[in-house]
Amino acid sequence: MKYILHGNAVALFLALCFTGCEFPKPFEPTPENIGAYFSLETEGGRTTAPANNDTMIVFVASVNSPRDIQKRTVEFETDKGVLVGPNGATSTKRQIVVNEQGKASVELKSDQDGVARVRAHVVNADELNAEKVVTFTKIDHDIKIVFNPSPFPDIPGDGATISQVIIDLQGFKPPGTPTLELSTTTGSFLGGDSVITLPVDSRRRVVAYLKSPLNVADKATLTATYFGVQNSMNFSVIRACPDNVIVESDSSVISSTGGTVIRIHLTRNIGTVTPGTIVNAVVTSSVGSTIGILQVQGTSDATGLVTAKYSSAGDATKGPGYIQLSSPNCPGLPSPSTPVLMLSGP
Repeated sequence: MKYILHGNAVALFLALCFTGCEFPKPFEPTPENIGAYFSLETEGGRTTAPANNDTMIVFVASVNSPRDIQKRTVEFETDKGVLVGPNGATSTKRQIVVNEQGKASVELKSDQDGVARVRAHVVNADELNAEKVVTFTKIDHDIKIVFNPSPFPDIPGDGATISQVIIDLQGFKPPGTPTLELSTTTGSFLGGDSVITLPVDSRRRVVAYLKSPLNVADKATLTATYFGVQNSMNFSVIRACPDNVIVESDSSVISSTGGTVIRIHLTRNIGTVTPGTIVNAVVTSSVGSTIGILQVQGTSDATGLVTAKYSSAGDATKGPGYIQLSSPNCPGLPSPSTPVLMLSGP
């Protein structure tokens, strides 16, 4: 059965529908509700940074539009400094595609102090826009970075020693909670990194801990960077010499004609003896006369081990042998005080 609505009936239906029916409302954000659809914030709520053309403030735009988020692009623009993109490319305007969470972010840096206004809007939806104001602070070149102790003492290259580094700051007092960047050309800070960022405490002091490398270095450098101001301090990593020596062989009785492998273990109370330590060894009798030498096979390895073979200095000798050690790298190298070799003799 078909029903046909004539003119008057259609007019009556529409009148009733407009009073009782609900049609979808168009997407029309207003200044009052724009925040429900689009927002612009800085990461961590940061509002200041030094104008050193290095420290960056991260801006994060959030798109909550009911439209297809994954096809949205946010355009950022700044009136001071530059926006940093992939591979370090910079410009005052940059477009970023939002991720699956509806987020788009960009970094801002400046070499000029003052207020920077960053505006962001959704491409092809200009009604979705927001602005954020941040401040780049002037670098005070009267800042003083003082290392303590200074000069920094030599540290042993034992791969284990921990040295305390204290940095005191004088001069400019920045707002908020400032941080200092510290780097080293050798060794590492606790955690394994060669570059760290640390907060400045209420005494305007930074305390760090440097772990020694397992090598020597005539010149190493600590560099502190604070609001664009740098100060460096040089130090040396010296050879870590042994505190103790342990000698052992494959046999309790060694042929005076040689051939038996002898192992010399160089050990330390802290860490490891620096690899490459040279060891020379002679074998003496109970009255101190030289009866043989140890033909050392290379220098110490990463564990402090040196291997050698006994070689008679003349006529084969029978009885106890005492090893006397020396090293051009480590003066005062300790020697075993008891007989360490028993020679079989002729």
